[in-house]
Amino acid sequence: MSPYTPDKFRITEFAFNCDKFINLPVLKTHYLTTVTLAMKNLKGCLKREDKPLFHHRDLNRAVVELCKIVKPTVNVIDCTPKTIVRQLAEGYL
Repeated sequence: MSPYTPDKFRITEFAFNCDKFINLPVLKTHYLTTVTLAMKNLKGCLKREDKPLFHHRDLNRAVVELCKIVKPTVNVIDCTPKTIVRQLAEGYL
């Protein structure tokens, strides 16, 4: 396992026991990673108690390592104007 991920993290079985895996993230920025597009949304596949562990190491690397394990069939990013306008107003985009 990569030194950038927690020593042990558990991924929900739903991520592997499906015919198709559609990832539907919302376009947004993140204060630690700037932007992750569809990748950080995969953190939702982790068991709830394991999610905070990703912030204890290099979050960017941890997200990449998770993406090597959980591989969606397709990613569809919600870029609705409301989301983008709010982030522009807050100075994130």
